[in-house]
Amino acid sequence: MQDFRRMLLRFLTLIVLIWVPRTLADPGDCLEMDSKPPKCADYVDAVTKEPVFIVHAFNCSRFWVCEPDQAACLFECAKASEDGALYFDVRIQYPEGPVCDWPAVIDCEMGDEPECLKDEDCLETEYCADDSKCKVGCRDDSTCVPCGECKSHVCTTPECCSDADCEDNEYCSAEQICEFGCNQDDDCVDCATCDNHKCTEPECCEDNDCTAMTCSTCTLNSFECMNPECCTDADCKENFFCSASQICEPGCTDDSDCKDCAICESNQCTEPECCANEDCTAMTCSTCNLDSFECINPDCCSDADCLDTEYCSDAGTCLPGCNENSDCTTMSCSSCDLNAMQCIDPDCCYDEDCASTEYCTDALICEDGCKTNADCGGCATCEDHVCTDPECCVDADCMDPEKPICAEDNLCVAGCRNDEMCPGFDVICTPMYDNCNWCDSENNEVGQCNPGCIDDDNCAGSLECNGVHECIQADGVTVLKQIVLNTESCNGCQGTAVEDGPILEIIGGQIVSGVTECKTNALDHEDMIDFAPGNEAVFEGETDKDVLGSCYKASLISEVTGGKIIWTASVGEWSLANNRVDFYWSDENACPYSCCLSEPVLSVTSNTADLVNCSRNCGNSVQC
Repeated sequence: MQDFRRMLLRFLTLIVLIWVPRTLADPGDCLEMDSKPPKCADYVDAVTKEPVFIVHAFNCSRFWVCEPDQAACLFECAKASEDGALYFDVRIQYPEGPVCDWPAVIDCEMGDEPECLKDEDCLETEYCADDSKCKVGCRDDSTCVPCGECKSHVCTTPECCSDADCEDNEYCSAEQICEFGCNQDDDCVDCATCDNHKCTEPECCEDNDCTAMTCSTCTLNSFECMNPECCTDADCKENFFCSASQICEPGCTDDSDCKDCAICESNQCTEPECCANEDCTAMTCSTCNLDSFECINPDCCSDADCLDTEYCSDAGTCLPGCNENSDCTTMSCSSCDLNAMQCIDPDCCYDEDCASTEYCTDALICEDGCKTNADCGGCATCEDHVCTDPECCVDADCMDPEKPICAEDNLCVAGCRNDEMCPGFDVICTPMYDNCNWCDSENNEVGQCNPGCIDDDNCAGSLECNGVHECIQADGVTVLKQIVLNTESCNGCQGTAVEDGPILEIIGGQIVSGVTECKTNALDHEDMIDFAPGNEAVFEGETDKDVLGSCYKASLISEVTGGKIIWTASVGEWSLANNRVDFYWSDENACPYSCCLSEPVLSVTSNTADLVNCSRNCGNSVQC
């Protein structure tokens, strides 16, 4: 199209133009309109669709080009001189045209400027003609009042424009002619309707006219019976229900239509949460509500499901409190009040829970009072949580000379703790010993004063005090000289010079006042190992006086009739050779005595044996 227009402009300077059809109307190639353009549809052949060149209304140098389906485009011939252009020759059409020629050869006169370009440029009762002049006449149907038709700019008047222009029982047809018939439903009797200007009896006028179904209704717009598929569930087959739209649809109408314990909700079988208790597993004690078939899941099944400060009630709810003593831990003896379900925390469980000056009562309340004897001053005792002062705490508390000793039960009793507490402890004994006494206390325990000498100072002249508190002539009386212990074995013993040796309690012969007896201390020589396999330990004389105790030079009437031996070591198992102890006298002519042990081995757990089968052993013939 652009090429065509450039070529057209180039050849408009020539007398003969070669036309190239346009394919697109481009307003940029057309001149601005100066008159009313022609209607190309009235000029272009619908079959050949060849372009048409149309003369301008008043300018001989200009012309219109009409192409198929395009608006008219205005062109102008080339200038012939400075005063004017060539004239368009309308006689030469496509394909030879368009052609511009010298004015002298073209039968055309320049006209006046156009009166109008469009209808709006004219009066309301005029239109703009093709020659661009206003002429009296209609423009289109809208200018023909009220319903005339504009043909060739002339209004034609029909018989009617609306039903109102016709007689009763007539209507205005599409051809604007009054014809017999109804115009609206009101023109018909009862509830008949006006269809295509004819009254038509409807199927119904009210619901009662419809009897096909019990719920059939009459539609008041179309007056037709509406007969639904169903009115109630009974109108449907099994396993179908009548919906709100009155249509039978698959579904249930009652719980009995569903399997197991499924329930019918909104006409659909709904599987419930549960049918039996075992279907509910959220809690170990969850149950199934057999009315709603829903699981009932309590807060708790046991105390373990609740906080430490809560308990599980019978209703399965965690509540603050307790339901057994073990739920209460504030005190070791806290308990649970099963009526109030609350912990009872006492003042105390033990004396230690109270202040130092208090004790814990049976009612678990701290009250003033002592707990033990240690809470009482001195040697007072705590009795029923009250400090009680005794008769005495020490011997000095006993003022009665007849009862100078404070015993373990804090009572003043008669007795002594040492020889100095006995009357006549420092006097020379008479032959009857009725003026001197010695104390039989051991380890400062309470003893009794007995007639007899304490040491040689209590004996007159050259007499000596023997082990039985008798003043005797040493050279003229046979006394105990030696105790001999021959070790057979000593497994696991101390094996040191200083040892925890055995103690002997020896029973001698009979005298007027009774049997004679003596007791050694733990026998040991601190400068040697006495108790080792094969060792012989001999205890005698002034050197061993301390360990021999009352057996030093004891007057046993030259015989040993019994007694016992006690192993004091905290370790070891000790046995004697031939399982016997040998005793020798100061009189070398007196036969030694030997005693057998009732237990062959002495140890920590079995440390005592009796001296049995004691007899003279002049020829070392005693066998145990």
